[in-house]
Amino acid sequence: MITINRFPVHSTVRLSEILNRQLRNTSVLALEKGSINGSVDVIPLSNCRLFRIVLDKTVAIHAERRPGNIFFSVDLSSESSAESICAQGVSLSRKALFGFNSNLKDLDLILPSSTRMCTIAVPTDVLEC
Repeated sequence: MITINRFPVHSTVRLSEILNRQLRNTSVLALEKGSINGSVDVIPLSNCRLFRIVLDKTVAIHAERRPGNIFFSVDLSSESSAESICAQGVSLSRKALFGFNSNLKDLDLILPSSTRMCTIAVPTDVLEC
């Protein structure tokens, strides 16, 4: 049986607190007026963790990456989404796996309100041969 831990998000401060479990010094800025509502689901598996982020407002996220994990992310939003995720300054206009550059020391991400993003955190030693 798979356990899903759901963390409700009602503010940028709360989202920062949740993301700081895997990142450091996270800053979240709402790019739309009004309160933020959504959730972060954490699914712990034997050799990795899955994170699903769903928010109702567009946000910008900046954080320092913690060493020891490699992150893979994919946009799970519907194809009809008008806005694209922007990662490290690059707009991802097509569905793609992104975020796996292990040389990056920081995270810069803009998540549109329509985004349903999934991130997989894999410990570095799991991928070493």
